[in-house]
Amino acid sequence: LTDADRARRGALLAERDSWRKKLDAIPAPAMVYAAKPHPLEPAYLLERGSVAKAKEEVFPGALSAMAHRPASFGLPAGASDEARRGALADWITDAKNPLTARVIVNRVWYFHFGNGIVNTPSDFGVMGDRPSHPELLDSLAVSFMENGWSLKRLQREIVMSQAYQQTSAMNEKAFGIDADNRLLWRMPLRRMDAEALRDSMLAVTGSLNPERGGPSYLLQKKGGGGSYIYDALDNDGPAVWRRAVYRFVVRGGKRIFMDSFDCPDPSVATPQRSNSNTPVQALTLLNNSFVMKQSERMADRLGREASDAGGQVSRAYSLLFGRAPSEKELRAGVAFIGRHSLAAYARVLFNTNEFVYTP
Repeated sequence: LTDADRARRGALLAERDSWRKKLDAIPAPAMVYAAKPHPLEPAYLLERGSVAKAKEEVFPGALSAMAHRPASFGLPAGASDEARRGALADWITDAKNPLTARVIVNRVWYFHFGNGIVNTPSDFGVMGDRPSHPELLDSLAVSFMENGWSLKRLQREIVMSQAYQQTSAMNEKAFGIDADNRLLWRMPLRRMDAEALRDSMLAVTGSLNPERGGPSYLLQKKGGGGSYIYDALDNDGPAVWRRAVYRFVVRGGKRIFMDSFDCPDPSVATPQRSNSNTPVQALTLLNNSFVMKQSERMADRLGREASDAGGQVSRAYSLLFGRAPSEKELRAGVAFIGRHSLAAYARVLFNTNEFVYTP
């Protein structure tokens, strides 16, 4: 190469490196899932399900039993995936569809009250339960649609209602008339979900990691030998003390604390969680390693924030129950701490109905 060529080459390499640095500085684009259109083969009505007995060709459509709009989407045989999905979405969200808004409203109600207005949230058909308050269900569904299908507004409407804000205290006369509380004469007393219970422990002990988004944290690792068997990790600490919604869930993986409190198997669809009350739950709250660790963390926090046993009991009640202890509770707490330890006292409070159940 001549001197001029070498100089030219050096300038080009420098320019290339400059552009590479600029490209590397560009943030990675957001990842999205997108459908790739492809030709679709014709579909036929199969007599008794046999592929050897194909009858007439069938075209994109919905359930003819739902009469709010024609079952046929009116699409040609070669309609694209996008057109078919769009037509189905329009059919599902049509304002005249008698199910969609009611099903969504009922499921949100179920998450707040522990029971739906229709007690079979995945079955609004003839085999499902009848609504306890049909006019309420219709009213909420209409309001939901009229307000742009806003879940936020729906949640606000429910939690601001008198039904949601009433006490869970027992009324013997009402209980004699409606033992199942289908008429909503009181707020149902409900145990926290496993995830909420775990997160609440982390919150009151000051351990909760507030980090939002990002990769999930791992509680299990894949075993050796090429098999999909996961072993529990002994990694309890701040990295995994984020909210339970961020945990990496292994289907079939054992989660002793979560399983004890009816956290559903992720490999099975669970429209309604079990709500059991067993001795295993009390034993878990007394002996589980996670609870033991958080009890120690709670003791550390109480020791920092109050100098004497009485102050520590008062602070514990404020954090866990949102109230001050009675004189009897204060004396019992001080005596217990004196006989045992602050960590043991924290473990006892974690096991109380007032902490585990939402009034």
